Amino acid sequence: MKKIFILLLITASLSAYGQFNSGSVYFTGMTNGHLGTRIYEESFYIPFEISVEGGYFIKNRIALGGEIHTHGELSFSGNSSYELLFGPTIRYYRTSVKDFQAYYFGHAFYGFWNGNNNQTGLKGGVGFNYFLTERIALEARIGYKYQRQWYTEPFSGFNYHFNTHDLLFEFGITVFFPSIKFFDRT
Repeated sequence: MKKIFILLLITASLSAYGQFNSGSVYFTGMTNGHLGTRIYEESFYIPFEISVEGGYFIKNRIALGGEIHTHGELSFSGNSSYELLFGPTIRYYRTSVKDFQAYYFGHAFYGFWNGNNNQTGLKGGVGFNYFLTERIALEARIGYKYQRQWYTEPFSGFNYHFNTHDLLFEFGITVFFPSIKFFDRT
């Protein structure tokens, strides 16, 4: 009897959230824990970081999508810098408890730094959704980012390139929709 009860609980937990089924859609808005300011050469910098991600579940618990990410530093002296990254993402949701879902993610990207420099990289890690309602979840994730940047000096033609390695902590809100047809109001 105990085995049947456990089997029923597992079956109910797999189907409790239909937002992870084939054809479902999600959208996420995130920022990171980069807080503080920087003072350099008599300039005052305020950091910012914003990511927007969306995806489509091609199979139960497996979503493919895309992410647009920007971050940089605002300066009131005119020396602001920014970075724009974009590329495909993949998520794999594990079977978890009812209100708390864990997933693995991967993101390959290409981007620009201050409008004209190039960079590529990979980001991956583990994320967690805590559901406030059936469709709205708080999201947090930790991960690792490898990034390769390069640019050419305009006058000398000298090429610069360097690699960066970052540990990430991101948080935000995710909204799940039962299908892409949810948006069709005709």
